[in-house]
Amino acid sequence: MSGSLNSITSTATSGMRASQLGIAVLSDNIANAGVAGYTAKRLDLSTFEVDGVRTGLVSRSVDEALQTSIWTSTSRVGALTARSQLLQAVNATQGTPGDGTSIASAVSALQSKFTLLQAQPSGATLQSSVVAAADTLAGSINRTAAAIIHERNGVQGQIVSAVETLNAALDTVRVLTRDIVKAIGDGGDTANLEDKRDVALQSMSDTLDLHFDKQANGDITILG
Repeated sequence: MSGSLNSITSTATSGMRASQLGIAVLSDNIANAGVAGYTAKRLDLSTFEVDGVRTGLVSRSVDEALQTSIWTSTSRVGALTARSQLLQAVNATQGTPGDGTSIASAVSALQSKFTLLQAQPSGATLQSSVVAAADTLAGSINRTAAAIIHERNGVQGQIVSAVETLNAALDTVRVLTRDIVKAIGDGGDTANLEDKRDVALQSMSDTLDLHFDKQANGDITILG
């Protein structure tokens, strides 16, 4: 009887412990729902007739394939956005085709002035009009060159900042990966460590078009 009672008590105790841990995991999910990089967690449970409920590790509810797809899309969007901004800035100096403000219109106007001057080389008015047309074209070209230089300098500054961010993220990933591999080897939880690593990986994917191959032992391979 005492053995049966002990078994019942043990089963009830293990069930209560599992419930407490489950509530703690649920509370963390609710409290961190709005935290960037946090993923929903779940407590792995196993039921046994002899010793009741055994609690396993806390794991993440993450669709790895979807996550990888999002990171890849983010990288491509970032690259296209930077390219679009550069082209828009340069295009703004080109004027609008058809209204006489574009570089093509300035070139055409200069050609026309030269054609008229060729017919009457000594005409002072025509000579002045050629000079004016040439100045207009030169001004358009100079504005475009200045815009390109400005954007190039801006891109160089962004590259310096991006490299600093990338190096910091790489160092974070290295440290967290070491801790994750060790935790898995020791049979411990890695969910929170993986969340932190994913934040760093997200930062890297915002900078470069990268692919991440996660290994079963917690290690990770970063491919460009």
